[in-house]
Parts: sequence; structure tokens; C-alpha cells
Amino acid sequence: MFQLVKKLGFLKSRIKDWNVMHFKNIFGEKARIQEEIEQLNESIIASGLSLAIYDKLKLLNLQLSETLAREESYWRQKSRDLWLFEGDRNTKFFHSSSKLKRLHNRISCIHDSNGNTLIDEDGIAAEAVRFFKSLLSVEPVVVDDEFGGFLPGWKTPEGVIVAHEILHSISQQKVLAMILKLDMLKAYDRVNWQSLVAVLYRFGFSHSWVKWVFSCIRVDGLPSSQSHCLFADDTLLFGMASMREARVIKKIISDYAAFSGQKVPSQLIKKIKVSLRTFLWSDNLGGQTKIPLLAWDKICRPKEVGGAGIRDLVIQNKALGAKLIWKLYANPRSKWASVMLAKYLRGAPNERIFTATSLPKGFAFWNFLISCMEVILPHLSWVVHNGKKAHFWDEVWNGHLALSAIRDWSPLLDILSDLWGPFVADYFNIVTSGPCLVAKWKDIPPLSINNDIMLAFIEKLRKRPLLFHMKEDSLVWVKNATGSYSVKEGYNSLVQAPLPSCWPTKLFWHPACLPKVGAFAWLAVQDKVLTGMRLDRLGITTVFPCVFCGYYGVSSTLKRKMAKWSPPPFPSLKLQFDGASKGNPWRSGIGVIIFDHSSKIIKVVGKYIGHATNNVAEFQALSFELDLARSLNIKDIVIEGDSMLVFQAVARKKCLSWHLQYFLEHILLQLNGFSTFSISHCFREINAFTDFLANKAVVEGTDHIELAPSDFPISCMKLLS
Repeated sequence: MFQLVKKLGFLKSRIKDWNVMHFKNIFGEKARIQEEIEQLNESIIASGLSLAIYDKLKLLNLQLSETLAREESYWRQKSRDLWLFEGDRNTKFFHSSSKLKRLHNRISCIHDSNGNTLIDEDGIAAEAVRFFKSLLSVEPVVVDDEFGGFLPGWKTPEGVIVAHEILHSISQQKVLAMILKLDMLKAYDRVNWQSLVAVLYRFGFSHSWVKWVFSCIRVDGLPSSQSHCLFADDTLLFGMASMREARVIKKIISDYAAFSGQKVPSQLIKKIKVSLRTFLWSDNLGGQTKIPLLAWDKICRPKEVGGAGIRDLVIQNKALGAKLIWKLYANPRSKWASVMLAKYLRGAPNERIFTATSLPKGFAFWNFLISCMEVILPHLSWVVHNGKKAHFWDEVWNGHLALSAIRDWSPLLDILSDLWGPFVADYFNIVTSGPCLVAKWKDIPPLSINNDIMLAFIEKLRKRPLLFHMKEDSLVWVKNATGSYSVKEGYNSLVQAPLPSCWPTKLFWHPACLPKVGAFAWLAVQDKVLTGMRLDRLGITTVFPCVFCGYYGVSSTLKRKMAKWSPPPFPSLKLQFDGASKGNPWRSGIGVIIFDHSSKIIKVVGKYIGHATNNVAEFQALSFELDLARSLNIKDIVIEGDSMLVFQAVARKKCLSWHLQYFLEHILLQLNGFSTFSISHCFREINAFTDFLANKAVVEGTDHIELAPSDFPISCMKLLS
């Protein structure tokens, strides 16, 4: 026994020596490391972060983590030792420990989500159930609005705009603030996969779902290329320039780095244009620069007007700026738009963006947007529905020129503005017509104005179709068929140039044509190919002459399917319609004809409608014929026309073109007034009657044409035999 006690004493002494040599004094070591870390933090605040300090700080944090783990182990071992010594006996220590444990685990009160203190058991139980239900339920929106890059429709430039506006406000208010730009080092490679799993569980996803996601982002232990949506490596932090906020931000970053496994280190149009030109005229293999064959501004024109479709970056930048203006109007509730509108429009309606002006103390980006307004304004138009927003005289509405642009009408403008008001709604009355509400222009009272001016004004209004709807007027950009601004159309509007005579655009850039051949032909037509004559003018001597062989296009004809005219089934009547335009848009007319089941002609009308496009004429023809059929008390109709656009629009109840959608909505309301109806498409040969009528109306310029069957060409009457 003596030998055992002696050996245990010797072992104890050696263990103490080993502990001092390898672990030292845990508490003293912990205090020393914390003091060094604090000194380094003060040095960083005073003189900035260097690579040497960063490496040393990284090492100290690692040592501190190890020391804290040892301290925890020390106290765990000490507590177990005390329990083994006294805890198993029926002693005062045992009972005190048990009582303390029960008191520690007992919930005496809690705070609910509103901060109220709950002390009764029923209230505590109900709040606990509510809390864990909300905690474990999957919310429909997981990503916060602040993380703009993850949200549909939110693009990086919009985040940049918000950041710039905050910077501008800080500068204007002259406050001391700090901004930290964080760039995650190898964000994807360094991510702690278990932290992602923990986050998914925290949001309440099931084990099976988490397992599927984890299998997608890791393939055979390696990151999968499919998980690019997990990148989140650009962050801006804003705060006041104070030690308190600096410490808070530092703690947030440290906690994030510790949890996720990521590390956070610190971190021209002219040149691009030169690079583009060099690339275009250089030898792709040897990099040797060749002679520029065409001026850059001509190259940057759209293909439709003789260019190559390469975009000039200065003009493109302006077209992109105009897109941002349109987004401010079309989507005012987005994060960046709400910041801009609140700051510069101060709660005014979002359409006020189009009348906003630059500010001498405004942020440069705002003034840039205002300079881009010239892209949108010339092609901006109101679509009149209830007429309460569009100004009758001063603004463009329904795609027509502003009435105030006609100088001769200025006396009439002043009188009627004072008499009725400024808005379109002030100039019409609403009447009921079948299932529709129809707007009728007001009758102008006797005025002491030249009679010719009055007649011209009334004629202009008569040719402006007005369809009433209860919804508010809306703004559209007329250069695009959808009514929304597009960067492509905006760019084209800034670089429009007159077309060369007989310019064969489709030949050069047709998909069936090899790009190299098309580009050569494009240069040849403009006399820009380096022929011997051109090289000689440039002072370059050639050995071989240039030989041209000429080229020709191969055209093919499509034989139309033979079709026969057929009468409608009894008791329906057939309504055929057609629209014609000479110039598109230019002088236009419509033709309509109604047949019964025995092929007898019931009604024939042709009408000149002024200047319009062919598509507008087609829609107006159908609308006119529906009104005509209703006036004849016809209930069952079969509609037939050669416009595929009208046929598809009525069938789908939707048209991609905003100004045609305007007519379509009225036609759909008109159709509700019939018991039965059907619509079908036919070839132009079958629609010969109305085609003849529409073209006759255009040529004669007559408001109303009615013909007898014998007045039609023989080719038309043969259809009925």
C-alpha cells in the first residue's frame, strides 16, 4: 500500500508539471489572449488593418477558442468531482442541488410578442403554443426585402441606386457615418454546409426536404454547379461613425463568420468602345488591326436602317436610364423606387416622374435620369378610360398629337378650357348603349370664333375614337406594341436614320444567309469593300485585281389553298368585314357586308375613316359592323374576316398591342349584346366583297357608300354561285 501511495504522489507531481508545461494557467492564459486581442482592435481603429495584424488576430482568436474549451472542460470535471464526493449521500448538499435544479427549470413568467408579462399558467401555455406554431410553420417569404439580389424582378443596378441615394443623403445632411463593403472570400467554397442545414431546419422544412436540398448542393462530397443561387458575397453595411456601432458591426460579422464558416476580408465607356472597334476590324487569328471600312455611328444604327445592329454605348446608357424612369412609374412599390420617389417626389403621384426636373443639389444619378427623359417623353401617350387624368388640350392621348399643337385653335382652347375644364372627361357625356357605356362628345355651344376653325375642330374630334371604361387613365409608350418602354425600342428611337433607297435588309441578315456572306454584301452595297479602286484611292498598291460576280436572291411563291364561300346556317347572318390602308398609316377605309342563309345580301356599307394603320382599320371595321347588326336587330351572327390578328385577339380576348387592346375591349362588350356569335378567319379571295368596299372608300374618301349587288365586280359575284 505504501508503494501505491508513493507512486500516486509521484504521478500527481508529474501531471502537475505536464499541465503547467502544456496548458499553463488556463485563467491567466485566457486573460492574456483577451488583452492582446483588445490591443490589436485598438490598433486597427487607430491605423487600419494590415495583413500582419490580420494574421496575428486570426491566430489569437484560434488560441482563445482552444483556451475557452479547456476552461469549460475544467469546470465540468470539477463539478463532477464534487458530485462524486458529496452528491451520492443523503446530505444537505444533495437536497439543495435538487431543489435548485427544480427552481432553475420552472417557468414562472414569460413575455409575449407585445412585451407583456404573463404569470398565469393558462396564459403561459397559450403563448408557448402560439410561439412554437409560428416558429415551426414555413413562411411564404423566406428572404428579407433587404436581400434584393434574391428577389424576382430586383436587379443589381437597383441595389446600387439605393446605396448611392443613402450616400447622397449622408453627404447632404453632413453627418458622420461609416460604410463597410464586405466581399465574402470564396463564399461558396468556404461555406459550412451544416450551417445551411441548420438554417433550413430553423425555417421549419421537413427532414426529407432538407435531405433533397443537401444532395443537390453536394455531389460526391463536392459542391454542385447547380447551387449558384447560394452566392451572397456582396454586402453593404451602413452605420453612424461611433465606437459603439463599430463594436456592434464587428460582433455581427464575427458571429456570422463563426456560424457560416465564411471569412470577410476588406477589400468606361470610351475604353470599351475602343475595344469593340478594335475587335471588329482586327484579324481574329493574328490580332492585326485592319482598315476601318465604315464610320462607327453608321455601324451602331439598327439593321433595319442600314447599320450592323451594334449598339453605341453612350446612347445605350441613355436608353437604360430611360428604362429606370419607366420602372419608377410602372412599379412604384419596389424597394429602390420607394426610396427615389419618397426622396424626390415627396409623396406625389408616380406619373409626376415625367414632369420632374433636375435639382442643383440633387444626386448626380437623379439628374442623369432626368436627362434620359428625352427618350420617353416624345412617345408618351395617355390611354383614356374615364378621362380624369389626361389633359384634353396639352397632352397626347390615345396616340394622337396634342390638340394645343395646332396653332389656329388657340382661341378655341382658351374659351373651352374656361367653360368646361382641362381634362378629357370634361368634354364628353356618358350614355348607355345596350350592354356598353358609351362616351359622346359634348355639343359645342355657339361661340364668336371663325366657323372654319369650329368645323375643323369638330371633324378632328369625330375621327378620334373614344371608348369609355370605369378604370383610370394610364400612360403607355407608343413605340412599343405592349405599351411598356423597352430598351431596344428606346435605343432605336435615338438612332433612327433615313433608309437608303431599296435597302435589302432582309437579304443581308436573313437566318438562311451565312453571317460572313451577309456582312460582305452589306459592305458591298455601301461601296465599302476594299476593291482595287478603293485601295488605290487610299494609296495602297495591289497585285491582284478585284473581281465581282454579282448575286441574286431566290424567291419562292406559296400557292394559296383553294377555298369556297359558304352561307351561314339558319337563322344566323354572316358578317364579313375588312380594313384597308394606303401607306400604313395613311388614308384608310373600312368595308362591311351582311348575308343571310340563302346568300342574299342584306346590307352593304363602305366608309372612309381618315389616317390609320391597316390593323386599326380592321378593328374599326368589325366594331362598326357589330353596331350596324345591332341597329338591324340581328341576334345570331357568324363573323368572317381575313385579318388573322383580329381573329386571334377576339378568340383569346387579349391583344399584345396596347392601342389595339383598346378597340378589342370595346368589341368584346359589343359581342355580349348578341344571343349567339362565332368568328373565323378566311382568305382574302373569300373576303373580296369587303376588300373592294374598303379600297373604294379609301380612293373616294367618302364617309358612307352603299352598293347594289350589280355594282360589285363579276369576280365577287362568282363567289356566291
